[in-house]
Amino acid sequence: MKTILVPTDFSPNADNALQYALNLANHLQSKVVILHNVDYGIGYAETGAGNLAISDPFLTTAPIYPPTYNQNAELQQQSEDRLNNLAQHLRQHTSGIIETATVYGSLTDNLNKIVKEQHVDLVVMGTKGATDFLERMMGTNTASYIKEAVCPVLAVPAKARFNKWAKVAYAFELERTGTNFLKQLFALTEPFSPAINLISVEYETELDIVPDHQIIEDIKTRFPNHNLTFTKLESSDPTKALEEFALSQQMDILAVAIVERGFLESLIHSSISEKLVFHGVVPVLSLPAHPHHR
Repeated sequence: MKTILVPTDFSPNADNALQYALNLANHLQSKVVILHNVDYGIGYAETGAGNLAISDPFLTTAPIYPPTYNQNAELQQQSEDRLNNLAQHLRQHTSGIIETATVYGSLTDNLNKIVKEQHVDLVVMGTKGATDFLERMMGTNTASYIKEAVCPVLAVPAKARFNKWAKVAYAFELERTGTNFLKQLFALTEPFSPAINLISVEYETELDIVPDHQIIEDIKTRFPNHNLTFTKLESSDPTKALEEFALSQQMDILAVAIVERGFLESLIHSSISEKLVFHGVVPVLSLPAHPHHR
């Protein structure tokens, strides 16, 4: 793992994620890129007058005129200064390489652009436990980006602290898992040589089409040099079962695959991933179906 990207809005949970990333980078001797995204308000040019009208976020009809971005030079400078001051302070307390980037516009688009340009191996983002509506809204940036990410994303809860990745859990469905996800997981965790528990998560009503032992033996054959164990969880509430398992077994991270599915299935399993991000106290590592480099 050579490059870690950390978005920050300078909030406490973003600061915690940044500290986690710095500790991880120090262990792996990785570069850290700290990114601050300024999301300009979108406006639309009025006929003739040339003034800008800020769009209504709840507008249900498409505007007639092309969108423009309300750029603010003072806001740009303040954002860049704040990010540079943060990086300068951190460089005084670490020997690692720290770079910065201030970008403007869509957070998701900007993150994926930098991920590709700088060959980022991991994005680390802060999240806050969603105990009420406002806190849930504060975590939507992380959950939204995970769905569109082109590299693995580690969502770090507000109270999580970095520990060496000695115990890793990977939650997947036996009949849907692919080597693509396992390769990503093993590449990221290899420097720690962790014990990896592959957790088969199934609803109590699901049919067992292919015998579990056949799939497990195939995984062992394909990846013989990893310390793998297998656990099967059957529950009507997979999210709760995963969280309880990760906590009871003191897992350092919990990995999940972002699998492409049919419409109804995607609603169900997207919900599971989001709940893990919003409610979890264990860092959640999401693995994309189409990483930018394999």
